[in-house]
Amino acid sequence: SELSELDLSNNNISEVGAKALAEAGHLGRLSSLNLNNNRIRNAGVQALAQAQQLGSLNELHLSNTEIGDIGLIALAVARHLNKLTTLDISTNYISGLGGRALSIAEHFCNLNSLSLHDNQIGPGGIQALADATHLTQLSHLNLSRNEIGDLGAKTLSRAVYLGALKDLRLYLNGISDVGMIALMEAAHL
Repeated sequence: SELSELDLSNNNISEVGAKALAEAGHLGRLSSLNLNNNRIRNAGVQALAQAQQLGSLNELHLSNTEIGDIGLIALAVARHLNKLTTLDISTNYISGLGGRALSIAEHFCNLNSLSLHDNQIGPGGIQALADATHLTQLSHLNLSRNEIGDLGAKTLSRAVYLGALKDLRLYLNGISDVGMIALMEAAHL
């Protein structure tokens, strides 16, 4: 198949459909997959993460797919997804554990856009992401609505590996003047 982009967002696809997609052996040229706003859940993401033929993906959009840390951990250990430049896992059930999983997924070294908005990453998950030495290419990071507070903002202010950021979104995080000052004093931001 010559198919390089597949947008199945805003449908009624469940983990059954995601598993069927993962088992489709003819999608080896797929560079962009959008499953936003479907109910594929952890089982669907686990199936996709195990699909070696999806190793050519550059973009993976899984916003509002009802996945949690288990699904994100499956992606974090899927070394064949090393070509990803864009990963959108916003509006899901990702906690600090998911942030830690991303922080050790060294095969995500080509990511330049990571969207985690509207999850529950919290300050602990932010600390793990801030320490991730492989995220040096990241230019767009959306951590809005993750309850990171001033502690998370201070952590980001010290995240020297995130020095390539051009777009940092932190709205609705409970950040006060203290966190704001820390961010503005960060030389790498």
